Amino acid sequence: VTNAKRAIYANAYPEKPLQNVVFENVWIESKNGGSINNAENWEIKNVILNAKEQVQLKNCIKVQLPVCGEGLQ
Repeated sequence: VTNAKRAIYANAYPEKPLQNVVFENVWIESKNGGSINNAENWEIKNVILNAKEQVQLKNCIKVQLPVCGEGLQ
């Protein structure tokens, strides 16, 4: 993905979190890392995020973050 405004946006209810998501072999170039709210057990394999800001986590358990690429300062 290139020239995105936001790399990732995931939002769920606290009582029904997004569970067992896998991102694999992904390269994302975006202005903003985005956010993940109310998630559990996310696996990130070979994912590169080229953004000025990292992904923000709120109420997450065992959620991996992507590797930050050159764009992070």
